[in-house]
Amino acid sequence: MDILLRCLRRLGWWVGLSLVLAGLAQVLTLVVQRFGMQVFNDGLRQTLRLLYQEFEDRSSGETLGLLQKVRTDTERFIHSFVNILFSSAVGIGFLVWYGITKHSLLIPVFLSGILVLGGLGG
Repeated sequence: MDILLRCLRRLGWWVGLSLVLAGLAQVLTLVVQRFGMQVFNDGLRQTLRLLYQEFEDRSSGETLGLLQKVRTDTERFIHSFVNILFSSAVGIGFLVWYGITKHSLLIPVFLSGILVLGGLGG
């Protein structure tokens, strides 16, 4: 019975952690979308400040397409950056935890391996 309670507590902790991370991911998605919309709005505002002759020289559809592409590319870049940062942090955190629980000399080995692989990859 004691083992079952311990397992249920661990399961509850992991479920709670996953819910918190899902909530953070949702908030991050909203922040990225708002940032992309702000970039789009700023570009549109600058376009509308142009003189009429300059605006006529450019196709309005071309300008809006360019602004939409900038917005999409910005959102995609931020999402990729956060995904890489998060997966790297989780991986390094796991390796540090594993090194602490198994043998403390594993941490310098893991960190030097990360530096070597990062240098080779860069």
